[in-house]
Amino acid sequence: METVGQFKKILFIVTQGNFGGAQKYVFDLSISLNAEGYDITVAAGKSGQEMEKRLAKENINFVRINNLVRQINPIYDIAGFFEILRLLKKLKPDIVHLNSSKSAIIGAVAAKLAGVPKVVFTVHGLVLKEPLSKIKWWMYYILHKFAGIFTDDFITVSKPDAEECIRLGLKDRRRVTIIPISIDPLSYKFIERAEARKNLENYAKTSLDDNILIGTIADFYPSKGLRYLIEAAKTVIEKNLKVKFLFIGRDGPLKEKIPALIKEKGLSGIVMPLAIEDAWQQLRGLDMFVLPSVKEGLPYTILEAMAAGLPIVATTVGGIPDALTDKVSGLLVPPASPQKLADAINEILDNPELAKKLGDQAKIEVQKFNLDKMIEETRKVYENSL
Repeated sequence: METVGQFKKILFIVTQGNFGGAQKYVFDLSISLNAEGYDITVAAGKSGQEMEKRLAKENINFVRINNLVRQINPIYDIAGFFEILRLLKKLKPDIVHLNSSKSAIIGAVAAKLAGVPKVVFTVHGLVLKEPLSKIKWWMYYILHKFAGIFTDDFITVSKPDAEECIRLGLKDRRRVTIIPISIDPLSYKFIERAEARKNLENYAKTSLDDNILIGTIADFYPSKGLRYLIEAAKTVIEKNLKVKFLFIGRDGPLKEKIPALIKEKGLSGIVMPLAIEDAWQQLRGLDMFVLPSVKEGLPYTILEAMAAGLPIVATTVGGIPDALTDKVSGLLVPPASPQKLADAINEILDNPELAKKLGDQAKIEVQKFNLDKMIEETRKVYENSL
């Protein structure tokens, strides 16, 4: 297919090279736009190798930015800025599409200094909504405000993030576009229930027998609210000893603290399998999916659990209420509320008919998140006049 529009060469930059939500978003855009004839390069920081491996299989050019790290570090950040600047002068892209706060802050300034015609930033959950100290909040605010001057367009994956970006003056309303992340549900080949349960048992290294399995897929960051799920799990397990919770994650600053908290609570009913590649494939081995986040954009895990037909309990943050209709395709509860989380989980456990109704409706509602539409709307942002 011939390239559409004036911009043909696109550089995507994302801070980490693992395969979380932002990386999947970049991967999907890269594959689709590459097939349309765009010249695509993806660059990521030194953390994580999974994205590079997946892009190599699709013959997409990948560049490692060794000094691009997630945490604020003046030495790495200055070095990362000049590393990005050199890359931009070498590639001479028509568009730089930034993903994650760190890449947005240093990448936008570098892009404009390098004379890049168009700079786009996708907000995958605004960092200013995370549980930050006042000092860190103001630091991120000032940096994002500054970076916004050098960014032509913001894309947000949820309406609340768009409204917050506008309210905080990070970008003018005319240059903020809401484009929800999307999937192709038909492309998801889930492993069927019996085999998936065996796989989960192997990953967990413990017998799951005929337990009721409630799972979450989330890396170990404070924004994921896992400590609230631990409190809720304690309440649920006290009522029903057949319930087991599976916390499936890869990495994050709380990777050691979460197991310690589980042990402190004496909760043998919470199991933490080792990192499972493409964990979504095992979703049908679960009886329920829970996401207790205190901050989100719009998580892929919710869309994947919907596509798997699972009953879902999730919090009313970010774009989750845009994906799930409360009491129709899922049960929604306020964030940081362990008791309400436990009540919603117990409501589904006590009502098999409700569980089936929620799962069936979720499979229908996820179809509105159309991947082709996401690509089309993103392309329109690229072609917006400056």
